[in-house]
Parts: sequence; structure tokens; C-alpha cells
Amino acid sequence: SNGNADCLSRIEEPQEPLRIAAFSLAAHEGGSELRKKQEEDEEISEIRKGISTSPEKKKTDKGQYVLDKGLLVFRGSTEDAIVLPKELRQEILLEYHDGALGGHLSVRKTLGRIRRKYFWPGMEQDVKDWIRDCHICATRKDTGSRTRAPLTPIAPPSAPMEITAMDVLGPLPETRR
Repeated sequence: SNGNADCLSRIEEPQEPLRIAAFSLAAHEGGSELRKKQEEDEEISEIRKGISTSPEKKKTDKGQYVLDKGLLVFRGSTEDAIVLPKELRQEILLEYHDGALGGHLSVRKTLGRIRRKYFWPGMEQDVKDWIRDCHICATRKDTGSRTRAPLTPIAPPSAPMEITAMDVLGPLPETRR
């Protein structure tokens, strides 16, 4: 739980996924720029080769990789997600966590937003690492570990009105007045 709740930690989840102008533009142009970056990425090119050589390599426990008009997408349980090359991942993490619409949300919420549109191998760990290393989150969000004052038992009174008051604050230092 967040001890320092603010309006950004209570941000409502939008119905439509966030859109980034560069990727929306690339998608409208047939994704040629994004397709080229996927082909240049070593990790993604291995996945592409695996899809073309053996169909069982394209399946994972969370979904499967599919080539859609030359663009590698990940077909999960709900929607297709564009598989992002390494060079674009930082930009997405910046936009979805640190950006104006990101709001420095939790790992779960940030990951949920990114998953609606994008995917890459090791995405969950990358998001966790990004948020763990976020300076703003580290300085402003509650860590959840609070030290509590130890409780000391009080002996029960033996007669009525034996104990009438208790010094909860003391001992207090004396002032000059």
C-alpha cells in the first residue's frame, strides 16, 4: 500500500491503449520502419528464423509468435502485440512509466499497459528493473516498511482508580521557560 498516496497513484486505467506517435505512424505506413528494425535486432531475428524453420519454436507458455505482413507479432490470450526490438524498448518504458501519461505507476499497471500493445522476451523483468531503478519512484513512493514502537504490557490495577493517567509522551526535556 502507498502511504503517500497522490493523484498519480490513483490514475484510472484508460479503455484504449496509449499510442505513441512514432509507432502509430509506422503502423499506418505498413510498419516498414519497424519491420526493418526487427530484422536488424539479433534476438528477434532468431525468433523469426525459428518460426520459418519449425512451427513448435513459435509457441511459448503465454502465447505464440506470428508473422503478420512481415511484422513479428506476439499473439497472446487477448490481443496481438508488436514484438519490439531492443533499441525501442527504452523509449516505450520511458513513455509508459516516466512519461506524461505514465504517472510512475506500479510494475503491475505499467506492465499491463505495455502488454496491450507491445511484447518482447524478458519484458516483465525489464519493467521490474526499470521501476526499481526509477529515481522518482524511489524517493516519492512508500517502501511499505515502517518501524513501530514496541508495546510494553502494563500490569492490571488491583483496585479501581489505582491508575488514572499514563504518560504516553514522556519523558520530555525541560525547556528554559
